[in-house]
Amino acid sequence: MAIDFKNFNMIVDFILDVKKPVMVRGRHGIGKSEVIYQTAKRRGMPVVERRLSQMTEGDLIGLPVVDGDSTSWNPPDWFKTAQTKPVVLFFDELDRATLEVRQGVFQLADSRALNGHKLHDDTLIMSACNGGTHGAQYQVASLDPAELDRWTVYDVEPTIDDWMNYADGKVERVVWEFINSNRQHLEFIGEFEPNKKYPSRRSWFRFNEALTKGKLIGDDSKDKLGVIYHLADGFLGFEAAVVIVTGKQIGRASCRERV
Repeated sequence: MAIDFKNFNMIVDFILDVKKPVMVRGRHGIGKSEVIYQTAKRRGMPVVERRLSQMTEGDLIGLPVVDGDSTSWNPPDWFKTAQTKPVVLFFDELDRATLEVRQGVFQLADSRALNGHKLHDDTLIMSACNGGTHGAQYQVASLDPAELDRWTVYDVEPTIDDWMNYADGKVERVVWEFINSNRQHLEFIGEFEPNKKYPSRRSWFRFNEALTKGKLIGDDSKDKLGVIYHLADGFLGFEAAVVIVTGKQIGRASCRERV
């Protein structure tokens, strides 16, 4: 059963207080990484992030060192940090990692140690991935039951109000109002067509950043509308771009007057 961000934020600290690892699963661009960083900030902890899809087992366990007639492993710098001070150890894209890397993370999630090196007592482990309910739409691995048993797992389905509340004051008001009156364009829900661009919660922030930097808000000249259309098409996809520049809104002022 899915959970929204409001309820996730209500319960996540109870899990972290007993040092259990938390996995957040869901569609791309919905704010999984952001909610992990928000959790860390609320707890006053720095984040050490590693993109597991880009790691090999050597990146996880470090390099060997000879000590007399035996060999040990020197942990990599990020692991050393998680050993020596309390951090939120954030493993992103767990289900895109190689099997060897996943086995190392398996031990960390289970025993908070790897190759004899233990995490700091107050270090916390969190992960984000695209698997779960929507996993069939992504190029991700299926985590087996033993792996999942080491994690407290939440499939996140944020509400539109989750985004509206978070974005209020963080995006231009006209962008916020456009989404508020065209909520179906915040993100695509359904089966994705191959290679087609769709809007996401993340892409609206990126589009907003380009509009703001380019000082395009409120400029409805013909050439600027063309720029806005092409920006929207690239960031959000064709359907959203058309609505933005034609102002096809129900009971609202034309978008030409607003974006």
